Amino acid sequence: MWRTLRQLITLSLLGLALSGCDERPKPQATSAAPANLPGQVAQAAKGPVEVDLDAISTRGELRILTLSNESQSGDPTTQQSVALLEEFAHSLGLTTRTIDVPGYPDLLRGLARGEGDLIASVTPPTPSSALPLAYSLPLQHHDLVLVARSGSDTISEPSALAGLRLGLPQGSGYWPLANELFTLQPLLRLVTQPGDTSVADNLQQLLDHRVDLVLLDSTLLEQQEGQAEQFSVVYTFDEPLASVITARQSSPALLRAFNRYLTERRLTHDHHETAFGDLAAIRERGSLRVLTRNNTANYFLWRGRQMGFEFELAERFAKREKLDLEVVVVPNHAALLPMLLAGKGDIAVGFLSEDPAFSDVGVRYSEPYHYATAMLVGDKAAKPMETLADLVGHTVTVRPSSRAWRTLLPLSAEYRFTLAPAPEEMEDEQLLAAVAAGELEFTVVDNHLLKQQRHLRDDIQGLMPIGEMAEHRWAVRSDAPGLLAELDKFHTKTYRSTFYNLLVGKYFTNPGRIIAYASKRIDGETQGAFSNYDDQVKRLAEEFDFDWRLINAQIFQESRFDPEAQSDAGAKGLMQIMPDTARLVGVRNLDDPVESIRGGIKYLAWLRDKFESELTIEDRTWFALASYNAGLGHVLDARKLAAEQGLDPNRWFGNVEQAMLLLSERKYSRKARHGYVRGSEPVNYVREIRSRYRAYTLLTAWDHPSNG
Repeated sequence: MWRTLRQLITLSLLGLALSGCDERPKPQATSAAPANLPGQVAQAAKGPVEVDLDAISTRGELRILTLSNESQSGDPTTQQSVALLEEFAHSLGLTTRTIDVPGYPDLLRGLARGEGDLIASVTPPTPSSALPLAYSLPLQHHDLVLVARSGSDTISEPSALAGLRLGLPQGSGYWPLANELFTLQPLLRLVTQPGDTSVADNLQQLLDHRVDLVLLDSTLLEQQEGQAEQFSVVYTFDEPLASVITARQSSPALLRAFNRYLTERRLTHDHHETAFGDLAAIRERGSLRVLTRNNTANYFLWRGRQMGFEFELAERFAKREKLDLEVVVVPNHAALLPMLLAGKGDIAVGFLSEDPAFSDVGVRYSEPYHYATAMLVGDKAAKPMETLADLVGHTVTVRPSSRAWRTLLPLSAEYRFTLAPAPEEMEDEQLLAAVAAGELEFTVVDNHLLKQQRHLRDDIQGLMPIGEMAEHRWAVRSDAPGLLAELDKFHTKTYRSTFYNLLVGKYFTNPGRIIAYASKRIDGETQGAFSNYDDQVKRLAEEFDFDWRLINAQIFQESRFDPEAQSDAGAKGLMQIMPDTARLVGVRNLDDPVESIRGGIKYLAWLRDKFESELTIEDRTWFALASYNAGLGHVLDARKLAAEQGLDPNRWFGNVEQAMLLLSERKYSRKARHGYVRGSEPVNYVREIRSRYRAYTLLTAWDHPSNG
């Protein structure tokens, strides 16, 4: 019987969180009867309010409705929701305004009157037939609990609810659940509270014996500091409660845009996670995080491929250590070493020279792996220079965080030239372009970067060397001596090797390659493309609610963007679709690249929808990708095995992926419904797509058709 209640509660929660369900009949109250909320909303609306993304973009402001008692109490869930909406608005170039309202009915009135665009509340208001609502994908999940006074007995059967008084604010999203509770136990008594009743006031009514039970999100109970001993959780529902953002059904484009933003954020949410420790901790984590900048020397995207001298060198080291490589692009050059010290990465790379200021606070440098001479650079009309005395009265512009600044600063007063700071966001190629355009008089860059850029332009020239030859090193924290030792071994072995010399040629001396990379490079500002099919991928990904960059990461994994690719097993095309799968998704011509893209995305969406909607956004995606590679049956087997092994069957990374690896062993595969699977293939498949997708999101904008 109680299980039936749990199931009904779960269905009601999902209906509330994931659909625009109609208003349910209200249970009778032992105190004031609930107001006629739908009628009030209809009267307040005075006709339909049509405010969607285009109108909001024209206005330039996103208005966020919140409950004042949640805002004033500093509720972290509400604060996180508001912060997320502010980030979302910023991504669209919008400002935000937060509007506090007293109670749940006022949230609906605000939407109905067009006074707000989205509701950010811990618990959404009760759905109303007068104002059809729509809900975002779940932001997060929390336990739903019944709370009583301390010392109360645990409730194990619906019969125990008889005669108890349940306090519930008018208009709260828990009302549909209360209705289900009444269905199972008619003798439960409902005490209707004003819509602006806060969680603290609700719990105080428990202590005052005015009610016996309160229905709460567990996080709200945890926030009642210093009162925990006064309350008792008498029942925890099996299925968690989903926190969502609420919108009008008449704002579909706004909700789609938010869901896309949320999906990207969740799929890449741990990219800047904080972690410390030496090589052993990194090996346990399984990935090496490398901090760098996006430029023509360090790291960039070219036709969907991650490239760059520093990237390929770091990738080589990561493979040597059997680690995944995660690239973290820092916002500017000055942030590189502070982010390393803050645990946002394990290694900082980018032709760094030892900086004594950071050596004093915990940065350690590897053995040198590259040497360069700094060159003073002017435009093609600049007069030749022989000594620093020739700089008298001139201006040299460099970044303050650079070795060039540290070298020139003590010389500027002696030789009476001006040392001007360049923005830390500027790359060396941008400084050189500014010199060529006459925007800057002189700058200083290393000779290998000047040589590279001279293959792309003839309007700059090196005038004279500045300072001594630089030794370039990688940086780590002082808490990673084991990592530093392995880096030293790696650089000693790699320097001047065939691999190393090929890299130098590839990025700094080979004109054909340098010109090709520059023409197709993707960095969010250039016009480079992943492939000839970007427009089709964007359109079809949007149709099935995927980020086009995730799909491109998968296409690269499947075919390297080769429409004629064919596997030994018979899979064909950009998305490597098998003939049976093609028939399932209605693809008739696998040789047609657009048909292949449509079929692959449609199949991935079909797989995603086979997994429970209450799973996190990211895990449904990872499960779908693993199923695309290994088959749905094997993923279901791995989830079952994960549960048997004490792992979380609802989480892919570190849990179901571990069970997938076990299915390669006869001990486990002979008991699985779908038998043996080479588990390392889907595990690596998902990890590599995730890594590539993160790289794509770092260096490109969303750029969906609906974004204009």
